[in-house]
Amino acid sequence: MIVISVAHALEHPGAQNERLGLSEYTYSLVISSMVANLLNMKNVCKAVLVDCSHIESYNEILRTKVARVNSYNPKLGLEIHFNSSVHQAANGYETLYLSSTGEKYAKLMQNRLGEMKELKKDRGIKKRDNLMFLKSTTCPALILEPLFMSNPAEGILLKNDKFVNDLANKIYLGCKDIIES
Repeated sequence: MIVISVAHALEHPGAQNERLGLSEYTYSLVISSMVANLLNMKNVCKAVLVDCSHIESYNEILRTKVARVNSYNPKLGLEIHFNSSVHQAANGYETLYLSSTGEKYAKLMQNRLGEMKELKKDRGIKKRDNLMFLKSTTCPALILEPLFMSNPAEGILLKNDKFVNDLANKIYLGCKDIIES
């Protein structure tokens, strides 16, 4: 089983690119839903989507997400985010992890993201011990940051349906690699 937690919430949408009309929560929800549907439809594994957008308190959102992920005891907890920076030139994709198993899974996911020609800069996998989702889940967990929403050249990719479908498919394949590992 994989539990995919939607990044952020309606009241706390995360990164935004107002010029392009992009919201991290919206695109996390769209792509997370697509990945969960692919995993379930293709019978790779049971995939559960956790969306806490109905909760107003940011801290309560985080606590609830982690509790829901943990309640399923999955092989993997996953969150799909989109980076942002005050420097519009910041770009690239990265996968964050904490545990040794998470590191193994991060490499598999990062390899799949690297197959996308539109994603130019591999920022690598990074061990992070200061993120609640990674440190409080009882299963190996990953946070994906496929692109910088604040970068005009990367952010505009999210307006392209083919790119969004391809990104969801690569994340699905990364999840499939993890399940089969």
